[in-house]
Amino acid sequence: MGLLKLNRATTARSHHEAARREARYFEHLIRSGFTLGDLPYRVFTFDSFHDGEVLLRGVRLASRTVTVSFRNVYAIDSTARARAEAGLPRAKLRRQDFRTRIIFHGVRRIALPDVPSGNLWYHCSNLFRENGGYRLAIQVWGRREYGVLSISFAEIEVEDIAPKIAKYLPVGTEAARHLGYAKESPRYYAELRRASLMRFEARNRQV
Repeated sequence: MGLLKLNRATTARSHHEAARREARYFEHLIRSGFTLGDLPYRVFTFDSFHDGEVLLRGVRLASRTVTVSFRNVYAIDSTARARAEAGLPRAKLRRQDFRTRIIFHGVRRIALPDVPSGNLWYHCSNLFRENGGYRLAIQVWGRREYGVLSISFAEIEVEDIAPKIAKYLPVGTEAARHLGYAKESPRYYAELRRASLMRFEARNRQV
């Protein structure tokens, strides 16, 4: 499955190529009609769970719900950075405090990744509109191979881990700012990336 977006330029040959792919992904979100009001867009767009475990916690066929636990690696890194900038000593950040339980409601279809058994790790994801709801395709990796976990659903319920991580942050810090979720519309981020690409291309023309 070809993913539209590649996180952290993992397979892109240059920063410019990574920015171009990111811009294309936001243009896809704009065309699909995503707005800041779409909770799946806010939570999954910037892949806060990149490099964290993906733990399938439960499937309830009767209620069409699927529960998955993701580790917010962005929040771990951001929290550690905030402590360092504030001059606080390094602290042992409990992995459990950064795990985010997400319940997918109105699940119509789930396809499990075809990778060897063992832990699955979040690589990057794509979000689509589908039949009045959403489809999330998460590229995951196991021991050696990549696969895709795909869920078609109506809505999600997201655990708020901000209160759990607030104890690690400097006093007065807004913990929610460290979750790595999208705070602006797809158009806003697309325009930022287009501007960055234009500056890059202008510098190349001057060389």
